[in-house]
Amino acid sequence: MRSPHPLPQSWLHAAAFVLVSLWVLLWIGVAIWPYHRGLWGYSWGLLTGFMALVIAAKVTAPRLKNSDAIAGIVFANIMQTFVLTALLIHCVPHFRVGVSLPDTPQNIFLESLGKERPPLPSHVTLLGQLQPELTIRDIYQPSRTKQDPNPRPIEISYTPLVSRDWTPADPVTVLVDGETHQEQRVWTGILYPFAPRAGEPGPLINPMLHIQGMGYNVAWLQRQANFQFEPEYAYLLMTDNPAQLRQRLYFVLMLFGIYLLGMVFLYVRPKKQS
Repeated sequence: MRSPHPLPQSWLHAAAFVLVSLWVLLWIGVAIWPYHRGLWGYSWGLLTGFMALVIAAKVTAPRLKNSDAIAGIVFANIMQTFVLTALLIHCVPHFRVGVSLPDTPQNIFLESLGKERPPLPSHVTLLGQLQPELTIRDIYQPSRTKQDPNPRPIEISYTPLVSRDWTPADPVTVLVDGETHQEQRVWTGILYPFAPRAGEPGPLINPMLHIQGMGYNVAWLQRQANFQFEPEYAYLLMTDNPAQLRQRLYFVLMLFGIYLLGMVFLYVRPKKQS
């Protein structure tokens, strides 16, 4: 009597592992897609990944009929879910912004940003002058842990970019991410609002800074800034482009694909006879 499975069991187990892993990856990405970030985004992605794993295990178990194989697949995917969620929460929001913006930047006058708000985020080119003497600087020192007894401090620096006719009495509308003393007058990047409206994403900064209310927060900006600004018309220019935002996810998916190929090899390689 022919076996109902034309493929060897090792190949069936490898295929099941790959399909379950891709299913979990898909649903973590779906959970994070609506711009969920920080601790909340990680928790929601993790929960969704585990729910997807439970569904996949229930569907797969009757077909494999091998409790050890199912247990191995589930255990590996539990570990993967923690890692994938941490990686995707740093890539998926960037990717969503990257695919929503044109690769060609839009020319915007700094003067207009203080009067009307463009669709955000936007891929823009701005003409202006940096004010390095007004640069905002802050440092967050993470707490020591057993895993990391000497954590590196997280530095924040934003430099105002103003028009040629700007005076200290005028509000600053744009801050460039990072401390820079470059003499260039043309700046291209992704423009984000400091006070996002409903449905507007903000730049993805270190999750610990989000938790501490630092780096991308109007209240923090009001404490740190020694210049005038209006929260509704304050923007942060990240010197990225849409292609760079998309590449982060592509890179993670490439590494995950290599990992899956390695796992398939481990499943199907001939077992040594004892």
